[in-house]
Amino acid sequence: MRLLLLSAVGGLCLSTLPAIAASPFDGTWKVDFKSGTFDQKPDVMILQDGMFDCQTCSPPYKMIADGKVHKVTGRDYADAMSIGVVDDATVKSESYKDGKKYAEQSRKVSADGAVMTVNWSSSYAADGKTRTGTTVLKRTGPGPAGAHAVSGSWVPEVTEATAMNAPDAGIFTISIDGNRVKYKSMIGESYEAQFGGPAVPIVGDRAGQTVSVRRISDTVIEETNYLKGTATGVNTITLVDSKTVKMSSKDLRAGFVDEIMARKQ
Repeated sequence: MRLLLLSAVGGLCLSTLPAIAASPFDGTWKVDFKSGTFDQKPDVMILQDGMFDCQTCSPPYKMIADGKVHKVTGRDYADAMSIGVVDDATVKSESYKDGKKYAEQSRKVSADGAVMTVNWSSSYAADGKTRTGTTVLKRTGPGPAGAHAVSGSWVPEVTEATAMNAPDAGIFTISIDGNRVKYKSMIGESYEAQFGGPAVPIVGDRAGQTVSVRRISDTVIEETNYLKGTATGVNTITLVDSKTVKMSSKDLRAGFVDEIMARKQ
């Protein structure tokens, strides 16, 4: 989904964090998941005539929604998926890689059709632990006539139901040694990169992401993420005060720009 889910599995949110490091900020930080704000460009998905079409997924995909596992191509963290209709309001999906199930989601639309609640679990992180959470989306546009209730346009929002059931998710350490940035997360990912230097591997990332970092100013750092040499995300980290940074993540494929805060521990 968007930023709140990515952060749990080592996606853009966490992979940007080392770049915030400057001498005063060396130490341990934690993402404040309740502080997330989201691009108002909606997620668009259509489930109709037995096909699920996620038009704004990153990258987009379309597949049969028969509940069976099918091979997929072009997905960053999966080589097989299943999507099935549970009832008129609920759809369940699963993701696999190398024959192992790593993630699942249950999307359920409210009776009035205005809200979709996504309960998810994921073990994509480098340490292999399973983490769970809940994301809430509000409807901003209808689906086609006769389509399943999950069809339409949706924007994530933070509500009382939003949850990240993983105390260690979003906790990381950072340090700067001269012109080099070091990062290690509690979910098992790490890297060491040079400001203005070449992209380096994110150790433990199951998709094989690489990352480059550059210093924009004394209070702003920019990170670029790559897959197979192609830039997929640009992330800007801005110092707010001595205990807080704002992280803005732009998905270059889908065009979303989402923001979240991290607090020094």
